[in-house]
Amino acid sequence: MGVRIYLTAGLVALAVFGGLAYWVATSDSQRVDEDPGYDLTREGENDIDASRGGGSQGGSTTGGHTGASDSSPREPDGGSSTGTGTGSHDTTVKVEVRSPLDEEFPDDAPDIPKGTSDLLVIAMDYDDSPLRGVEVTLRSTTGLESRRGSRSITTDRQGRANYEQIPSGAYAIRVRFEDEEDLRSARDVTLGPGQSEVVEVRVGSFELTIAGRVLDTSGKPLQGVEMQARPYAVGGGSLWLVEADRGESSAVTDADGRFELLGLNEGEYEVFSVETERYPSVRRVVRAGLQSADFVLEEGRNIRVVGIVVDEADGEPLRGVRVLPLGFGSRQAHTAANGRFETTIPLRSQNSIYSVEFRADGFHSDRRTMKLNELRELEVWEIDVALRENQSAVVLLGVLVGTDGSPLSGETIHVHSVSARVRQQGFSDKKGRYEVTGLVPAEDYRAWVYPSGPYRDLMRNGIVIPEGGLKLDFEFEAFESGTITGRIVDVEGNPVPHFSLWVNSTSALNKPRRVATDAKGEFFVEDVPEGDLIFQTRSLPRFTVRGMKLGAGEEAETELLLDWGRHALASVVVDPVGEPVALAKVDLHWTQKWGPGRTTSYRSAVADEAGRFGFTELGVGEHKLRVVAQGFRSRRVDVKIGSDEVPRTIELEPVD
Repeated sequence: MGVRIYLTAGLVALAVFGGLAYWVATSDSQRVDEDPGYDLTREGENDIDASRGGGSQGGSTTGGHTGASDSSPREPDGGSSTGTGTGSHDTTVKVEVRSPLDEEFPDDAPDIPKGTSDLLVIAMDYDDSPLRGVEVTLRSTTGLESRRGSRSITTDRQGRANYEQIPSGAYAIRVRFEDEEDLRSARDVTLGPGQSEVVEVRVGSFELTIAGRVLDTSGKPLQGVEMQARPYAVGGGSLWLVEADRGESSAVTDADGRFELLGLNEGEYEVFSVETERYPSVRRVVRAGLQSADFVLEEGRNIRVVGIVVDEADGEPLRGVRVLPLGFGSRQAHTAANGRFETTIPLRSQNSIYSVEFRADGFHSDRRTMKLNELRELEVWEIDVALRENQSAVVLLGVLVGTDGSPLSGETIHVHSVSARVRQQGFSDKKGRYEVTGLVPAEDYRAWVYPSGPYRDLMRNGIVIPEGGLKLDFEFEAFESGTITGRIVDVEGNPVPHFSLWVNSTSALNKPRRVATDAKGEFFVEDVPEGDLIFQTRSLPRFTVRGMKLGAGEEAETELLLDWGRHALASVVVDPVGEPVALAKVDLHWTQKWGPGRTTSYRSAVADEAGRFGFTELGVGEHKLRVVAQGFRSRRVDVKIGSDEVPRTIELEPVD
């Protein structure tokens, strides 16, 4: 057991042009609670929301927050919502081997007390076989250290350890082997009140790397920048089991601005630069194995945000109002006795919109928004706000139930009115009862729930809430599911082994299923919600496959085609006299018909001070380049990867 290293034969090529080198490796070893802020119905050019650490393969990213995220669930139209508002205990013989995890998982910890949530842990080896007869320990990481409980259960023949009736909160998971080092989940599992969750923990191989360049805003390489990588924390799939002392992979850029992050497992990682006094942190999500991840660091500039918050009724200043720059949680402030506040927000190219929210008990929250290009014209962003007191006890309440009458517990219901400028949320109890307070009468309320159970997403528009409040029950339609078997291949028909992506049904966007290939490039996915399916990665290069429809109870077979291979593209962007064009943004698109639909890929890179850019891990065939640079006309170029028709230079015409 333990962590295994799988070494496999692969092809390695080096593409060199004008001093620019990219390694291309084709190794035989290459992951949600769906983030509602990410729109699965859109094509792959949009970067993942900055508040979640998004980014793009090979493209420039010049922003990213450094504080704690304050992102909140997406509304159905893409907006954000801000809320105010004892099981069986198996035992096993402990092996007397000291581990770095012994402190975190002490043997004398009390048992986990009784609660309303359930967690089923399924322990798997890297080769997809269950870890039978291993000890799995669940340890609470919420509350006072002395009161944190733990419980150990030995897995059955399917690798399962079932923790019933435990409290909500965060939990770490340890797997103990007889004669090897203990392993821990790479991140904690969080349970809501009354929630039942299944989580798979899996042994990793940690043999892959991520490499790339770090440039400044003139395209010059930056030396001495510390880069780090950590598993991209999305739910709904496997949690990797890691050694206790395995931290974030880190590297420092060399004189050419290049870095290489070692010891990574298959999957997606949040890669980021460590913030310095001169450069804010830049973050993006990158797939392990990528060798052409470019980062552009922009010197930070902070803008002062000042103003006063008063009571709308009498104009009196309000003290203690929470002033929250969304996406920059560490920059929050509170109003003083005179109602005044001051904070700062870093301006970065990645963030096109900036919002500040004002929250106070007994008052309706308010939000002010400004575009980046408007803020750049200001030295100080002055915001004066009048909050409206929540005098009316207008409440939306009811029950969340399935069509069979069973209650939906532990669910979050989001409510928003544009005209009333109100965003609130409530939670259902074990009987499915919910209550959303702090509302005002309005006729344009919208409510939505992304249920965690086997139900379709629910959205309702045009809800009228009168002065006396409203009782409104919501009935959820259960979805049927099916299974999918198949394989993933590249454009040359070769299997793509040890590669993972996600499949979602448009009827249940909050229930992604992980699609992971084995050594033969084959996969099997069960319990996939019926409906129109979308296969895609969450990092860039962005792969998206659309067009497949799954029926209730159907056992479907398919073959997914991806633009992933052993080829590279390296070129230089120049002006009409042959001078390099620095910081040109280069997008690479690929589209091909696939069975009932189509499959696409999207990549992005940035040219350095010598105009050089490159892409790696490409499949053969027709691709489309689009090059954009300030002061020049954009240009589109057809490129045939794997042939001699690849352009060595791309000339841009200046704007008249």
